[in-house]
Amino acid sequence: TTIFKVIIASVIFLIAIYAFISVVESPMKKNLGFGAMEILSYFILHMNEGTNTIEQLFDNAGEAIDTLVGVASFRRLDGSIKALFLSPCVHPGPLGDIGGSNMPTLLANSFDAFTMVAHGPSTHDFNPVSSDEIVKIEDAVRKALDDMEYSPKASEFIRYSYKKANVGVQFFKNGTIMLSTFAPSGSDDIEYAVGLAAMIESQKELGTENNILVDCHNSFNEEKGGVLPGNPELFQLIDTIKLIEPLDLEHDIKVGCYYTDLGGFDKHQGIGESGLKTMVVEVNGQRTAYVLFDSNNMELGYRETIFNAVKDLDIDEIEVMTTDTHTVNTLSAGYNPVGTVEKEKIIEYVKISINEAINDLEPVEAGTNIERILNLKTFGPNNSTELISTISSIVAVSKIIAPLTFIVAIIFVIIWIFVL
Repeated sequence: TTIFKVIIASVIFLIAIYAFISVVESPMKKNLGFGAMEILSYFILHMNEGTNTIEQLFDNAGEAIDTLVGVASFRRLDGSIKALFLSPCVHPGPLGDIGGSNMPTLLANSFDAFTMVAHGPSTHDFNPVSSDEIVKIEDAVRKALDDMEYSPKASEFIRYSYKKANVGVQFFKNGTIMLSTFAPSGSDDIEYAVGLAAMIESQKELGTENNILVDCHNSFNEEKGGVLPGNPELFQLIDTIKLIEPLDLEHDIKVGCYYTDLGGFDKHQGIGESGLKTMVVEVNGQRTAYVLFDSNNMELGYRETIFNAVKDLDIDEIEVMTTDTHTVNTLSAGYNPVGTVEKEKIIEYVKISINEAINDLEPVEAGTNIERILNLKTFGPNNSTELISTISSIVAVSKIIAPLTFIVAIIFVIIWIFVL
């Protein structure tokens, strides 16, 4: 009889566990189409074995969207492309090698030319459900290149600011590159609708069609969220764009490029596979360094530290950006912006990259284009927010349900063993 009572007691506990799991699984299955235990098991598989089976869940729950990619192309006088500067409105997340987390490297490696993949306006809602989706971005870039018009002339790089918003702009054939940052104030992702509004405003104000907006993503503050519709930063960005004066394309262009893996730095230093890429653009004697880290944001104030460190170099302007790659995000590190460790070593590599890019300068023609990315399967508008809110609800409910369920189970077991 003792063995029988132990068996029944075990069954009671199993029923309690099953009931608890059923309660916490229900909201996620209803809202997103998969359960909490299912995503947890696939996530553990990914972390331990590197499998991407979890992408199947995201694919089933994802939504197809149309978005944009900005393309600036610099080609040599013999017609070969020397460098590409891309700004896809696609978010490189969620983390590790899942979905589009390594998009900046995978997309750049799709092209033979030196390719910088900057961070376009986008949030986690625009995470590709699978790395296979990145080919759709590549297709859009190639279409943009096929339709590209070039000119050997460009404008100088000029900065504008209003309150917290700062925009550096350079005019090329049919468009501009606009580097947007709220540094030295903290900020995170610029939401797609905000970026789209800014691009439309720039078309109206500047009279150019292909204005490539880049979220420099270079001033991380954990307490500061993204730039969303209705935030003051939206209007500050638009008001800054209104200050921009259209410039004629009067001067010849030279471009030089350089890539370094920063001596093998990796995610432990906040650096992804694409390391550090630098492009120096020379127009009318002015040299501007476009410096791009394959990182997820930058420690607050590190941008300004870099600016001060390169003052003696043979450049006139500089902007530092990050790709927002989420391959550097780990459970142990969480947010992992560049500049938290190895600050001085990284700055030395920045100096080297700028000097090497200067040595690589040669005459080019430049063109800009913005192309639609069609039918890109992503997490979908609001789904990432829904995932977070659902998990928060599950945690809140679990704090009540878990102890209640197991207290009831213990009471039944005590009654069964000692009373009956």
